[in-house]
Amino acid sequence: TMVSALPKEPYVFLYSKKGVYSKIYKIDARKLLPYKQRLSKLTIKDGGQFKAKNEVVSVAGYVIEWFLAMDGSPKAALHSIDNNLIKLNEFTDDNSLNETELASWDWSELKKIKENTSEKDTKLILPVSMSEQAGVFYSFDFNEDQKRTVYRSNYNTGEHDVVIKSNAYKIINLIQASDNRLIGVRVLKAGMPQTMFLEMMQGQKSPIKPIQELDIVIDSSLDKNTQVVYRESHNMPGRYFVKSPTGKESYIGSVYPNLDNKLQAQLIEDEVVVEDMKIPYLLSMPTTASKPWPLIVMPHGGPIGIFDNRYFNLTTQYLVSRGYAVLRVNFRGSGGYSEELLEAGKKQFGNLILTDIHAATKAVVARADINADKVCIAGLSYGGYAAAMLAIKQPDYYRCAVSIAGVSDVNLFLNSATISEAQIRWSKEYIGDSSKEYDALLAISPINYIQDLSRPILIMHGAKDTVVDIEHAYRMKLLLDKYNKTYEWYVEPEGEHHFNKPSDAQAMFDKMLTFIDAYIN
Repeated sequence: TMVSALPKEPYVFLYSKKGVYSKIYKIDARKLLPYKQRLSKLTIKDGGQFKAKNEVVSVAGYVIEWFLAMDGSPKAALHSIDNNLIKLNEFTDDNSLNETELASWDWSELKKIKENTSEKDTKLILPVSMSEQAGVFYSFDFNEDQKRTVYRSNYNTGEHDVVIKSNAYKIINLIQASDNRLIGVRVLKAGMPQTMFLEMMQGQKSPIKPIQELDIVIDSSLDKNTQVVYRESHNMPGRYFVKSPTGKESYIGSVYPNLDNKLQAQLIEDEVVVEDMKIPYLLSMPTTASKPWPLIVMPHGGPIGIFDNRYFNLTTQYLVSRGYAVLRVNFRGSGGYSEELLEAGKKQFGNLILTDIHAATKAVVARADINADKVCIAGLSYGGYAAAMLAIKQPDYYRCAVSIAGVSDVNLFLNSATISEAQIRWSKEYIGDSSKEYDALLAISPINYIQDLSRPILIMHGAKDTVVDIEHAYRMKLLLDKYNKTYEWYVEPEGEHHFNKPSDAQAMFDKMLTFIDAYIN
């Protein structure tokens, strides 16, 4: 495995071989067998370079991870001495391994923790990358159900500080600048890998840079004079530029090149106070003169840990381009702001979270540029649940509702066959325990109130949804038919939870907009 390209040394790179003894070699690419050239008795694929004179470092045992500085010099190794012992050791200046380990782990004990449900919350923080500070690492808790937290770990002091906590999305990789600073992560979002820069994961405005634009140096030349810059704003998808030493910028490309400089939208950030808690919201609107605007309220999914940020959102901009104002509320339980706001969402799935959404809606419809008589609520997953519940409970405000992959029966959701043990424990803490609170959870389920629904609703679901089973949609349909309610129905046979396929997403948006247009536009 190549472990460093050695950017300051042309043609040369570092290559790792792992085994009973793990080694790093310095390899000259010019001596390797050319691609497709046949081997002969006088030729060797590696050019005979795996020799002692080319060894950079050697470690007894299998190296799980090498930690190198930006210049390629080895700094530490996470290695397995035998089947039961894992050690983290630093290298000395002469590239020999320091005998005093920074940390060690007994693998047999770790296996017991993994298998013992009562010890599931025990942290197993292992390093995955060097930081910009000597002796400090970026780490994951490998005992998390999914990797959602990045720590900054100093194993000399035993300190592990949280750098990023992605409550909703699995982190699959770190994004680091050329000096090893952490600038973002790659996450698995809606089944697709996506880049999340640190600023995108913070809802709170920066007192230093309150402008609604990302402006991040994501890479630079060895002398730091030439930079690759990424920019993104609420109405401009991400774009990449090369910035020269003189400050001149050259455009490289865009995430959505056909949308560059074509989206006319304005963004208003505000908040509403609900039971002494500040609830932030984002209001996006067209910039043309024909107002007041019809409003689509779009609660995000989750509901815990997810949040809407001020940067580019494709769905929001699509709806604004069609002449709608769009309200997104970071209700209690949302991530990205404060621990207080996040924890306030505990056990409020069908209570104060809905109150927050409705309070923000009332504040927005009081504006002169919003048409209070033309409001629809639409959402996916928890957002679909909230859309159904608020249309039932507040028909004077919401003229229609769209529930996409929405939860209709909270007890059914909590007893899903696809959730893990860790998710069950989390759900009991943050939503409720179906075995003990069945009636209370039924009381916050849309299926318990269909007889009270007086507004038209569109139900959409993917037949292959493994997050919110399609049974939720069928239970809604059964009761909508029973009480003779006005509704529309769409099931995508191959659709998953987030309607990821472009054809599925297109069909979903076409049906949603046709439905909403009929009632409020």
